Amino acid sequence: MILHLREKMAIKMTTLQKFDYKAEGYGKQWDPTTSITAYFTALDKFCTSLADRGIATSVDEMTMAAGARMWESKMFTEDQMVAWENKTTAQQTWQALQDYFTEKWLECRQYSQAKAKHSQFKDAALAAEEEEGEMSAIMFALLQEQHQTQLKAMATANQKAMDAMFEQMNAIVAGTGKGQDKETTPPAGNVNPGNSNGGTKRNKKKCPYCEKHVFHKPADCYELEANASKRWTGWKSVKKTGEVPT
Repeated sequence: MILHLREKMAIKMTTLQKFDYKAEGYGKQWDPTTSITAYFTALDKFCTSLADRGIATSVDEMTMAAGARMWESKMFTEDQMVAWENKTTAQQTWQALQDYFTEKWLECRQYSQAKAKHSQFKDAALAAEEEEGEMSAIMFALLQEQHQTQLKAMATANQKAMDAMFEQMNAIVAGTGKGQDKETTPPAGNVNPGNSNGGTKRNKKKCPYCEKHVFHKPADCYELEANASKRWTGWKSVKKTGEVPT
């Protein structure tokens, strides 16, 4: 009842109030995020309310006001707006305006939805690429760490080998390396005292005392107690050790 009285019953208004009411109604902007058909319906009802209040208006005036709001919305391209403006006055009817801009609005919505979906796909692709890049970076870091560990292990092994080699070399230089057994091998002077015949080849002869084939003379054999002072440190008698004479 109240709505009927407000919209259908004539309301006593001053000229200023009528002017402001009309200007406010026709000047109300359209929110492009809302349905354009709902805007046209609301504008059509407003035009009816003007007649109920005794305010003069026309369909052409309503059509012109709606066209102005289409410009202000910036929902449509300049080419689309110019195409509407190029229509003749006879073609720019209230119904034609609704049909034209509803069609363009639906096209814009479809384009916006397609663009939004494409943007979602693009964002998903970028996210996948970023995730793949992070995984590649992690794998590279792991491989680098493994490579560094292998290099350290190889360096440690090489260092140990070098240390062992230097230790052997130092032992050889210091005379502590593995050499002749001084307790069983006599010095060269006793085994082969040299060639006193100016290079003439000498033959080994069996010594009657040590019973070995040697170069020394029987009188120089260390088995004789007379030659005890000539024996080297660690000398052992072959007879006492049970060594088989050769």
